[in-house]
Amino acid sequence: YMYEEVPDYQKAVTHLLKSKTMNAQRFAPQANWFLSLAYLKQGKTTKAKVLLQHIVDTNGWKKAEAKTLL
Repeated sequence: YMYEEVPDYQKAVTHLLKSKTMNAQRFAPQANWFLSLAYLKQGKTTKAKVLLQHIVDTNGWKKAEAKTLL
């Protein structure tokens, strides 16, 4: 949904949140990254910053990129 010709960021957020609840251990690191990007595209910077900071604090997947965006 995020990379379609006409992105639907809200649909992406819905699906990413669902994937986190289904299997948080497996999908949370990647979901947090893509959620933060979707939130940024929607102008929801506060939500994005919380997720990006979590990625940095937990030495998570895409830490360097998250740090740059912060």
